[in-house]
Amino acid sequence: MRPEPYSKLLSICIPSYNRGHRAIELVRQILSMDCVSGRNDIEIIVSDNGSTEHTDGYDEIAGIGAPVVFNRFDENKDYYGNYNKVVKMSDAHYCLLISDEDGIDEAVLTEFIAFLEKNPDAGLIRTGTSSHYTGIGGGLRTAGEEALKSFYLSGNYISGSVYNRDHVRDELIDGLLARYDGDEGYFYYPHLFVEAYVMNLADFYFFEECLILEGKDEGDMPKAESVSVPVFASWESRVRQLAGYFKLIRDLGIDDGRKQLMFMMAVCKTISLIALVKEQYVLTGAEWSEVFVAAGNAILDAAASCGIKVINDNMEAYLQVCADFIRKDMA
Repeated sequence: MRPEPYSKLLSICIPSYNRGHRAIELVRQILSMDCVSGRNDIEIIVSDNGSTEHTDGYDEIAGIGAPVVFNRFDENKDYYGNYNKVVKMSDAHYCLLISDEDGIDEAVLTEFIAFLEKNPDAGLIRTGTSSHYTGIGGGLRTAGEEALKSFYLSGNYISGSVYNRDHVRDELIDGLLARYDGDEGYFYYPHLFVEAYVMNLADFYFFEECLILEGKDEGDMPKAESVSVPVFASWESRVRQLAGYFKLIRDLGIDDGRKQLMFMMAVCKTISLIALVKEQYVLTGAEWSEVFVAAGNAILDAAASCGIKVINDNMEAYLQVCADFIRKDMA
């Protein structure tokens, strides 16, 4: 139990960087909604990650006052630092994460607020978006294996992630930062670390209605040197991220069967993400078979050094399973 109850039902949390013009549009949209206007149990949280461009929008947000809560870092804290900040600023039972480039369907938000009022116990909720997470089938997945099988490492896109703050407490945020700061998986996807931890302990719910209206990506992500994909989407980065997921699995206080499940799901997820950028590698003149061999060997090396006892004790068998997945999905 938390020491004191949170004062609100819902925080709409917007981490932002160099997109003050987009963030203010989103804030204005939310404030204009009938389902938000006049309520004292919904807040909008915006954190500016030390922006140097489009700062006028942030200045406007800073001057709005309640129900808008604003933070501005003096210097960039990287994505994970800004993400951690907006979650910890939440003074609500539930916090909804949304990218500054996206919008919200007001009619669905009205339904979603009613859902939250009737369902105070779900540890994590994933809402549908205009491009992701619809058609999965709504409903509850119980904590542990059922929740993991339905959504472990599947929520790469942050918009539409909803946390019960009874489970995603400041102590969890701070503990994961202390343990995984500097890890590449955590650097790009801190929410996947939070969600993997909570899904082992609390029930997970799909609210598949399309709450999030995805906006146009501004294309401002740094690109890898060798290929025209964002740095985080290169095969080298994906394998380093996988090694980070292995560390989290190793550290979780769960049974061996669940560790094996998460291990294999992490391997399959990584392979599928690398396969998604095959065309971009080929277009730059790369020989995909060479990329395939290099990525596959790196995945096998990460598996061999993962430090998960049940995997290490049966390493030959697991390396063979990993190799089979690689040959099947990356050829």
